[in-house]
Amino acid sequence: MSWRDSAACLGASTDWFFPTTGKTVTKAQRLCHMCPVINECNDYANSRDVFIPYGDRGGSFTVIGKFGVWGGLSHDERMDQQSDGVRVGRFRQ
Repeated sequence: MSWRDSAACLGASTDWFFPTTGKTVTKAQRLCHMCPVINECNDYANSRDVFIPYGDRGGSFTVIGKFGVWGGLSHDERMDQQSDGVRVGRFRQ
């Protein structure tokens, strides 16, 4: 079983995690902070590019790098922590 099978976001709207301009990530982050696999998710985002379905393109996949909310952090939050030399994504021991 993959860590993704235990994710709190399983079945949630991808719009929460990859919002359009002007939208917030509050719903996604609330869900993430209740998730039992928050650390695994953040590690995943920091270790590779992420492929997601691009809604109106008939199920094709588009590489959008490490954007979106992963492990409770937005792309900007992950980049800020990485530039500060902080280990990203370890919320629980």
